Amino acid sequence: MPVSFQFGVHLLVERTEKSKVDQQITKTFHKNYGHAGYRFVEYLLKNRKKWKSWKERYTELVGLYQDKAGSNEVALRQASYFAVIHLTAILAKKVLGLPIDYKKHLSKVFCKAHHRNF
Repeated sequence: MPVSFQFGVHLLVERTEKSKVDQQITKTFHKNYGHAGYRFVEYLLKNRKKWKSWKERYTELVGLYQDKAGSNEVALRQASYFAVIHLTAILAKKVLGLPIDYKKHLSKVFCKAHHRNF
C-alpha cells in the first residue's frame, strides 16, 4: 500500500473520530444549554459573603498578569480582562466540576496574544 494512501486513510479515520467527538460535544451542549449559567449565577448569589475574598483574589490576579506583561502596554491593559477570566474559571471549575486545566490554557492564550514567552 503506498505511503500517501496510508496517510490519507489515517487522516480520514482521524477526522471521522474527531467528527464523532465534535458531534457528541455539540449534542451534549445543546441538550444542557443554559444549565451551567444558571447554576453559576445561583452560586454567586448564594455566596455573597465570599465576594470580598473573590475581589481580593481578582486584585492578586491582575497583579500576576501585570507582572507577566512587563513593559508590554497592550498586555498591561488586558491584565484585568485576563484576571476576570481566570477568576471565573476558578469559580466555574469549583461550581460546575469542570475538569479543565485553566491555568495552562490561560497562560498559553496570554502569551500567544502578546507574542511572548513568560
